[in-house]
Amino acid sequence: MIQNKRLKEKVQDVIFSTAKIFKDVSKIDSIIMVDEDRELKQLKSNSLSSGYPGVCLLLGMLDNIDPDGEWDILALEYLKRVQADLPLSLFHGLAGIMMSVEACSRNKSRYFTQYYLYN
Repeated sequence: MIQNKRLKEKVQDVIFSTAKIFKDVSKIDSIIMVDEDRELKQLKSNSLSSGYPGVCLLLGMLDNIDPDGEWDILALEYLKRVQADLPLSLFHGLAGIMMSVEACSRNKSRYFTQYYLYN
């Protein structure tokens, strides 16, 4: 944890100014979906390291830091893209997808129901 207030503010400024690129959803779509092959697009778009789940993790963390910044609304747009290309395989990307959903859920107050969590 950063103790120096000035340094902490500078770090936050860098993080939030860098994260603004994700507000242009169509630009991020074009970066993630650049591949021509449909299967490769699906693999890439659902990857935690290079796809929408990773973006959702970032936006979920930003929402925790700045709940009034509307990062949660932006995260929902990316979660919709994850849902649209949800893989049928249990092994491909599902763990990363669930991590991204949980990160955007505001401490599981969204997107989760007790039925799905415990049954």
